[in-house]
Amino acid sequence: MSERGRKRVIEEDEDEEEVKATQTQQPQHQHNITQPSQQLHLQSQSTQQSASQKASIKDYVEGSIVRVKLINFVTYSEIEFTPGPRLNVIIGPNGSGKSSIVCALALGLGGGTHLLGRAKQAKDFIKNGEKHAIIEIELFVKGGTNAIVRRDIYDDNSTTFRLNGKKLSATELQREVMKFQIQIDNLCQFLPQDKVVSFAQMSKTELLVETEKAIGLFDMYENHMKLIEFKKELQNLNNTFQGQQNILDDLIKMNASIEKEVVRFQERNRLLKNVDDLNKKKAWLEFEAKRKIVDDLRIKKQQVEADMKRLDTEKAPLEQMAKSLLDSINNIGHNLEKKIATARQEETKVKPINAKIEKMSENIERSNTDLDNLQKRAEERKAEIQRSTNELQRIEASLQQLASEEEVKEKMQLKNVEIKELNEKLGSIQFEKNTCRQKRDSLQREKSDTEQEIAKLNNVTQRKLEALKRISPQCYKTYEYIQRNSNQFQHKVFGPVCVELSAHSDHYAKFLENTIPGFMLLAFICQSSQDKDTLYNYTRSNNLSGITSIYLTKAPDFRRDFRIEDLKEYGFECFLDQTFDCPTQVRDALIENTPSMVNYPCGTNKTMQFEEVIFQNTHLNLYFTPEKKYARTKSRYDSTVNNINISALKGSKVLSSSDVGIDDKIRGLQAKVAQIDEQLSKIIQTYQSLDAKDKEINNDIKKLQEERTQIGKAIDERKKLYSRMTNTSRQIEELKREENTEEEKAKINRQIKELHTAKVKCLNEVNAIIFNIARHSVDIDSFTLEKSKLESRRQTEFRKLEELTNSLRELKRTLDAVTADHTEATRIARQKKEEAEKLASLRDEETQILLENLPNDIDEIEGLIHETYSKIELIGQTNSTVIQEYEKRKADIEMHRNRIGNQKDKLSYITTNMEKTKREWLEPVNEFITEINLRFTKYFENIGCQGEIILAFDEKDPEDFERYAIEIRVKFREEEQLKALNAHQQSGGERSVSTMLFLISLQDLTSCPFRVVDEINQGMDPKNERMIFDQIVKTANRPGLPQYFLITPKLLHDLEYSQHTTVLCVFTGPWHMTQRDWESSFSNTIKSRELSN
Repeated sequence: MSERGRKRVIEEDEDEEEVKATQTQQPQHQHNITQPSQQLHLQSQSTQQSASQKASIKDYVEGSIVRVKLINFVTYSEIEFTPGPRLNVIIGPNGSGKSSIVCALALGLGGGTHLLGRAKQAKDFIKNGEKHAIIEIELFVKGGTNAIVRRDIYDDNSTTFRLNGKKLSATELQREVMKFQIQIDNLCQFLPQDKVVSFAQMSKTELLVETEKAIGLFDMYENHMKLIEFKKELQNLNNTFQGQQNILDDLIKMNASIEKEVVRFQERNRLLKNVDDLNKKKAWLEFEAKRKIVDDLRIKKQQVEADMKRLDTEKAPLEQMAKSLLDSINNIGHNLEKKIATARQEETKVKPINAKIEKMSENIERSNTDLDNLQKRAEERKAEIQRSTNELQRIEASLQQLASEEEVKEKMQLKNVEIKELNEKLGSIQFEKNTCRQKRDSLQREKSDTEQEIAKLNNVTQRKLEALKRISPQCYKTYEYIQRNSNQFQHKVFGPVCVELSAHSDHYAKFLENTIPGFMLLAFICQSSQDKDTLYNYTRSNNLSGITSIYLTKAPDFRRDFRIEDLKEYGFECFLDQTFDCPTQVRDALIENTPSMVNYPCGTNKTMQFEEVIFQNTHLNLYFTPEKKYARTKSRYDSTVNNINISALKGSKVLSSSDVGIDDKIRGLQAKVAQIDEQLSKIIQTYQSLDAKDKEINNDIKKLQEERTQIGKAIDERKKLYSRMTNTSRQIEELKREENTEEEKAKINRQIKELHTAKVKCLNEVNAIIFNIARHSVDIDSFTLEKSKLESRRQTEFRKLEELTNSLRELKRTLDAVTADHTEATRIARQKKEEAEKLASLRDEETQILLENLPNDIDEIEGLIHETYSKIELIGQTNSTVIQEYEKRKADIEMHRNRIGNQKDKLSYITTNMEKTKREWLEPVNEFITEINLRFTKYFENIGCQGEIILAFDEKDPEDFERYAIEIRVKFREEEQLKALNAHQQSGGERSVSTMLFLISLQDLTSCPFRVVDEINQGMDPKNERMIFDQIVKTANRPGLPQYFLITPKLLHDLEYSQHTTVLCVFTGPWHMTQRDWESSFSNTIKSRELSN
């Protein structure tokens, strides 16, 4: 292979890790499955026309696929194509969407995602960015309208099926599809790419079952399953039959051993029956004894009731006498209460009169006090008038000594004018000062900001942050959040990695940025899961996508595969993980996510001299030189071929310590600082001059204000004296206007006289009330003496009545006790009767005869009971459980005898059916194995090898139908013997050839409308691949055979095609035209060629 061709293959097969590492740095012209440009174009390789346009309708078999339409499915935006009735070869580069067509066929015909070995949910097959996918498949129906199956898949993982527009459930659709004999879950019919390995790893027994399903004739699969079930049931019956017989023998022996125990048990039960009869007689005798007690208590109760009646008769006269005396006492008591109430009413009159007398005395005392106070106030007022007159004279003398009011006001106005002129001049100067100050402060802030910006640009970390802000504003925003809110985290959060990492040189920075994945350079390293959750919640709530946070529970383990000392001769200095400094946590995260960097050596210019021999002489897979990266990978198609990829290194964006653009910016900022300093110097000089003038004017204003203050004090002093003079004159006038005190004295004396007259009147009223109270007291004493005599007589009669009442009460207690005893005795007698009735009812004639024949003496009955219990004790205790088990075993013996008979009948029935089913199954199985073997042997002879198909089984147990299997035996070399096909005996390519020839051998025998095989030629050498393709063309293009879909990423040159072969090419890329545009262009090309001819 040429160096140019090899390099192209290398670039297509670059390993996944390298692709991920450079994803963020690749140009955007590569294929992207999210772009709506993916289309499928149909073109016949031999005729340049669609194969379905030439094919006749009669060439399709029932259930063949005549049209497929996909919308928003995996990589396809919208396609529609019509496969041919025979062999359809679908070819296209890796990742173009060939296998997506296989997935569409499986899912569209009701298959589940588990059949494909890819995504677990149907919604995962919807194209990125879309919410709804459609699969529409048209199946050929002979002699009728074609069946159109449609499946809609939604992003909530729901799905709907329709057949000819009618909505069906998944189960209903599968039943309809089975009518066409389509088995999506049968790997012999439908073999997707991700199930090829599963088919090759299928056990021999599974291969037989799947082949039976694929053949679909003579009920082979159903009969096979029946035989397996028959065998299992037969084994279960044989295992249980002898066990049932052994159980029956054991039950018979156990019952024979306890028959004596059963006789003893029966005798004991007879004696217990006698005891029961005696207890019945005893119960009736106890009832008779209780009934006699009830009769005795009834007689005693009658006697007590007669005594009570006699005492009630004697009690009536005494109660009448007591009542008459009580009435007399009550009448006297009523009169006594009236007298007491009248006396108390007179007493209540005295209290308010005494209160009036006391109040009058207080008013007299208060009036005398008012007379004394009136005299005292008159003397004090005279003295106050004299004091105020003296004060008024002093104020008038002080006013005469002060300057006139007009002179003072004139001086004040002159000072105010001078101060106003100076303030106006001062305001102008201060305005100029404020303007200078604002300019100075603004320039100083601008200078400080510029100097801070210069400091930031001189800081390497700050340079990285500036680069980070340009590359990923979202990551920079996250970094600022962490710095501002460090207190919200339990531990320090490192990152992003590009800021924490310091490369030892610029070309090392270039190595690192070309190796570390883009997401890792922007990742943050947390030291606890809680901090990771806090950071995640912030980025999610602020819609900051693409932010990665990493939390390592332990340091990664790594091992170097090489020693740098062994590589020094090629100019290597160190390994990639030794080219930078960073915190330990960041280094651990880098090695955990890019573990291969510990084995990537970094070279020098010297290394470039050995680029031809390094991979030959060492086991290195990747290394760096200052300008290039060298990588060695194995071919996907041939593991013995190594591909070398040499790619130029891109410059460092964030890890480099130098940046020409930033240096220019620093120089510009420094020039700006010098210009600001010059402006500040001029402004400061102007400000100082204005400040000196400001101070001079302020001193002049201060002097004038002091002079004005002195003038103001003279004005204030005059105002105060005028105010005091006015107040003092008004006070003298008020004192003179007060009333004369003689008139007020006369008024108070009149009030005192009136109070004394009223007080005397009240004292006379009190004396009259006290006389009435004394008269009522004499009547009260007379009523009290008479009442006392009557109460003494009543006490005597009451004691007699109380003695009689006590006697009646004692008789009542006696009656209650006798009544209670009679009630209890009646209850016990009734209870004894109920107990006796329960044991033996006298209404039963047989029971009456039995009880009459027993003694009527209760003691004699009890003696017989004790005697019978002694006999029972001599017999001893018998185990009732043993007797129950004896009876239960008798029933079990009968049940097991019946069950053994049924099992014998069932064994005979199953054996007969199994022999019949075996003949119905084994004969057609042997026939189709023979047919497959003939074809398989012939195909292997065509490629110069040997192969055979046999029906394998366990010769020691031919009835073990689970172990019947299809065994494929092959021989690829002369010196070998025929060996069973498995992963240990043959290579992957040999197994693929054998699997494909087996499927071809099934072609004439299976009954299905189409067969799908996806990339079965992976790992085949060119010879075998060509041979297999020829065999497929020969077999798949014969009339009447199923439609065939062969999916492959590549085809050899100069293959032979049948005219019935349809080649479907899948083209992909953002610049390809749509399917409709391609068909229009193709049609125009054909027409132009026809016109030119």
